[in-house]
Amino acid sequence: DNVCDLDENSATCSEDCSELVFTPSDTGGNGAIGTMFAVSAIRDLVVTSLNFHAGKKSENQMVQVYTRKGVFRGFELKQDGWDLIYNNTMDVNNRQMATPLVGGFHNPINILSGEIQSFFVYTTAKVLYDV
Repeated sequence: DNVCDLDENSATCSEDCSELVFTPSDTGGNGAIGTMFAVSAIRDLVVTSLNFHAGKKSENQMVQVYTRKGVFRGFELKQDGWDLIYNNTMDVNNRQMATPLVGGFHNPINILSGEIQSFFVYTTAKVLYDV
């Protein structure tokens, strides 16, 4: 039915539950050299990569992604507790086309049902987001 229901997973319904993609919107009215967000899992998840929208197409931009278990609030200005999971120099697309991370994360991020995992995307190009 093209929906990965709560009682399904990639082992019981690979057609609906494998390679799920969360696609960010390109309508972000805000931008910065980094953005933080949290994922609250209602099922076990494995996150292997992400896409983001940059303010403009540009070459050779540093892109880093950090993660931490739990919420990011209270850790916005702290280095402790964040793990670097992606570090690369790459070309980024403009706001109309999401930029995928070349090669994905160094190691997959496992998020168990009921857990919260925070991410921080940092780049020398502007990351667009909406609130």
